[in-house]
Amino acid sequence: ITQNQVLSTVSAPGVVSFSQDFELMQNPALTDVDMTALESVGRHMTVRFAEIPTMSFPSLEVVGGNAKFEDLGVRSASFPSLHSVGLWLVFSRNDALESLNLDALFYVGSLMGIAFNPLLPDCVVDALRSQLEARGGLVNFQSTQNNPDGVCPSPDAGVADGGIDGGVVDGGSPDAG
Repeated sequence: ITQNQVLSTVSAPGVVSFSQDFELMQNPALTDVDMTALESVGRHMTVRFAEIPTMSFPSLEVVGGNAKFEDLGVRSASFPSLHSVGLWLVFSRNDALESLNLDALFYVGSLMGIAFNPLLPDCVVDALRSQLEARGGLVNFQSTQNNPDGVCPSPDAGVADGGIDGGVVDGGSPDAG
């Protein structure tokens, strides 16, 4: 879904998978995406150039290729079920991004890049790196120019309160939380 100057909502709550690519690009008026049942994208997932204030894909578990989220007006991005990305996972140039939920993530096949998100606290980025390292799923992690002075959740905070899931991999699967 690309280059729709007046599109404000994408509502497809029953879509479970895309066998190939899923792209939401250059939709400057887009502020709401409802794809709550989406579980998998066979190849690449790209979301760019939109003003979605809160981006949530609660059921998404797997992206087979690249997953890129760039140049968005998003304040909060939540992918609580995403456990693996086949190639690149990138969050870049999101000027309003303050929080990022990737609690189930344990594998990125090539590159994890979180850069140029000036409101995203470095501690959130560091915790995500630690999570991937502890779960054995980190190949190459790059981050730069996020927010070194950002307010971080308390280490005692639960995931629902903005804390990071410190779970480990047991038998190749992430823990339940």
